[in-house]
Amino acid sequence: VSMWKRVIDVYIVDCGECKETSRDLFHSQFGLGGLLQLAEMAWQQGIDLYSHGNSKLVRAMEFHANITNGGHPKECCYELKGVGFLPCGWEVGYNHYHGRMGIELPETAKMLEKHRPEKYVFHWGLGTLTHYETAEVLYRKQQVV
Repeated sequence: VSMWKRVIDVYIVDCGECKETSRDLFHSQFGLGGLLQLAEMAWQQGIDLYSHGNSKLVRAMEFHANITNGGHPKECCYELKGVGFLPCGWEVGYNHYHGRMGIELPETAKMLEKHRPEKYVFHWGLGTLTHYETAEVLYRKQQVV
């Protein structure tokens, strides 16, 4: 857990930009997707990594979804490369933050609406199948009981 927290503290800056964003968006999505998937594995074991760093992952998701949706965040003073959608953990993170926690992620929601269902790319891409709207049904109902 402490190593994961050190990685996220170095990899994602406060505005949500990842260390690889200036390289290209595809590599930053690989990194972000890996962090989201590890956070979900930990969540399933009773460890909350999602909230680390005042939910840095939320800021990273919105930052990169904004770019994927055609935006150019003011923090990016460089040419954006490799702009496109990779199905590497977006549904997993969105399911947690929006579905379980009720947090609005407008850029991420807009991006996912355009790209559902996620296609299988590399070893990722089944997020729509495994996570789309499951938290609202499973997690929130448990909270009400």
